[in-house]
Amino acid sequence: MLENFDFIESVKDLPDYARVVLVDLTKVSPAKATSFETYLDVTEQQKLQTITVDAKRHAFVVCRFIAKQLIGEFFGLDPLTLNFQYTERGKPYVNVPGVEFNISHSGDYALIGVSHHKIGVDIEKMKPNRDFKGLAEAVLSGDERRWVFGGSNQVSPHEEMIKRFYQLWTLKEARLKCDGDGLAGHFPAATFDELLGWKFLGYEALNNFIINKLIYNYSICTK
Repeated sequence: MLENFDFIESVKDLPDYARVVLVDLTKVSPAKATSFETYLDVTEQQKLQTITVDAKRHAFVVCRFIAKQLIGEFFGLDPLTLNFQYTERGKPYVNVPGVEFNISHSGDYALIGVSHHKIGVDIEKMKPNRDFKGLAEAVLSGDERRWVFGGSNQVSPHEEMIKRFYQLWTLKEARLKCDGDGLAGHFPAATFDELLGWKFLGYEALNNFIINKLIYNYSICTK
């Protein structure tokens, strides 16, 4: 069924392991999004009523519809029977053994992944006007900061620095979400491999930019 939607692009598809899709929210009409609301359970319907910003309501409905469809297709379950619950740290889950999934949304895009193994996904719209040095001190290791800034002391980071920062930021977010920690967790240090780039021992990771949309960066982490 998901193959029929032109707003979905598969970015990682390993039939026996995981599937991750990129969702272009701008391609989903308000009428189409409204039709998806029938897949929301009672708790989600109540949550939707508290969201007053149209763009956020739109993203909420579309992301949950696609997540349920993706889980249903990948695991052979009826999407209408799936009810999301949340861990103490806010990670969504369904009470079905072996079902792992994760959702991330930023700007006009969402990233949704399902797997037989633990999975975390993160997508970020890159914003040039942030305190990158301050953020780097909080979330990056010394080696990671050197890779991002290259010893530069300039106040305004150039484009390559910003891209590198977000590569590591999304990778770390995906790792934390994979373990169910979210932002409450301690940002783990990654290791650099000349061929594979930045990675975490014991995890499979993928980092990329949306083709022709370099203002977005995303990461996927599975264990």
